[in-house]
Amino acid sequence: MESGILYFAIFLVLIAFVLALATAAYFYARYHHLRGEVERRAQDRAQTLFEQWKAQHNAEIERSMWEKAQAEIQKKEAELHAAFQKKEAELYAEFQRKEAELHAELQKKEEQIRNEAVKQSGAVQRGQVMEHAFPFLMGLEPEDVRYLGSPVDWIVFRGLRDPGGEAVEILLVEAKTGRSGLNDRQRRLRQAVQEGRVQVRWWTARLEREIDQEENRHGITFRVHVRECGERIGEEGTLRLSP
Repeated sequence: MESGILYFAIFLVLIAFVLALATAAYFYARYHHLRGEVERRAQDRAQTLFEQWKAQHNAEIERSMWEKAQAEIQKKEAELHAAFQKKEAELYAEFQRKEAELHAELQKKEEQIRNEAVKQSGAVQRGQVMEHAFPFLMGLEPEDVRYLGSPVDWIVFRGLRDPGGEAVEILLVEAKTGRSGLNDRQRRLRQAVQEGRVQVRWWTARLEREIDQEENRHGITFRVHVRECGERIGEEGTLRLSP
């Protein structure tokens, strides 16, 4: 009887031991499961927090870089604006200086032109006075004097007004003032007169109109014939007047 109770007690102990082992195994497995779940959640949380921090950090970096870029752009704009204003002021000052120089030069030119106009006007007036006064100053008949200007100032046909005179003397007159001398053409002409190399010939040039059937369209044509002492000496050319 006592041995049966002993075996039964041992059996109960074994059952309790097995139940304890099973319970320990269950709780151990549960522990490991919960631990893995906690670690996974902790890792996910840490990953989420890291991603949030990374996004926030990147946003802060981008904002900082944007602010720096904006500040640099504003700085460059201010520098460019200051340089532009400085250059504009320099160009405006240069423009005003050039304008003042041009205005002064214009006034100088206007004064020179005015003075030259006055001088030319005076010279023209003196020339006109001299042209009309010359025959009286030289004791010539005004009708015998003709003003040329080039290559000599006057040509005089002395004796042309005398009905009974047989000789007509042709004078070439050049007026000079101060120390001015003859030019090359005038010296050559004077030398030719002095050496007797001047010939006086009488030419008569006559214009003869040509009859052209298409005259109304092409204009009027004249042919020039030159005669000396009644004899034809050659055909000089033609003259066409356009309609």
